[in-house]
Amino acid sequence: MHKTRIIICALAIAVALGVGARAAQFSDYLPADSLLYLSWDLTGQTLKDYEQSQLFKMIEDSEFQKLFEDSPKKSIDNMGLSDEEVRRLMRGRMAFAITELEAPKEQGDEPTPHLALFIDTIDPAIKAITIKMQAMLEKKRVEKKLPAKSKTWNGVKIRIYHDPDLEIQDHILFSYKNNFVIVSTPKAARSIIDAMVKGQPKALTGKTNFVAAQKKAAEKSILWGYFAVDVFKKTMPIDEMLEEDPGSAMIARFLGVNDIHTVAFSVASNSDRL
Repeated sequence: MHKTRIIICALAIAVALGVGARAAQFSDYLPADSLLYLSWDLTGQTLKDYEQSQLFKMIEDSEFQKLFEDSPKKSIDNMGLSDEEVRRLMRGRMAFAITELEAPKEQGDEPTPHLALFIDTIDPAIKAITIKMQAMLEKKRVEKKLPAKSKTWNGVKIRIYHDPDLEIQDHILFSYKNNFVIVSTPKAARSIIDAMVKGQPKALTGKTNFVAAQKKAAEKSILWGYFAVDVFKKTMPIDEMLEEDPGSAMIARFLGVNDIHTVAFSVASNSDRL
């Protein structure tokens, strides 16, 4: 699927899901003009409530899991993690963000997303899994004879892997206190490390729209997210994108996308539906 359609469809799904979000520590490390923030929290009481829900029973059902056997299984194999390790990783806290959508340098090119994945490693078992993930990247780098660099930024050691065969060619890894982070660009790495070490005076957590979304949160959310449509429009004008994709344009008009500034959603731990 074309990247433009993926972005439009993601926005449409977020609109259809409705609104809701809540505060999270990871958002303290992100700039206020971040485009997307998705948080996963399956710890403590949230995990206990989830395991008693109909949603848990549905997801754990073998027939439901067969729907996702192909592509997720390939991703798991590529990371070198066992099914049990992936399940353990998911019983923790993590977040995914697009800190910036860099405008194309030449007409016709795709925008460059600055991606970031945060994993809370306070649990020793999860920390061990992240160490294995990095070891697998290192092993594949050696096997394919790919370049890698080690640098230090603000006292934090970072490891940069580059694989031209991947759609996202750079993977930059670093750890700080109880956070394991993977980002796709040096700019994103520097920004997040600066925020972790020095603090982020203009963090996403304090943005007016983000705060407003938090107040409409579902309590004890497993999954929740925030999409800054206003920021997206500045980089990729929706009108121009829709001209190239009549199908997405129809969906956007139906949902009133052009009049939306912020989209947020959440899934409660005791929810009986997706």
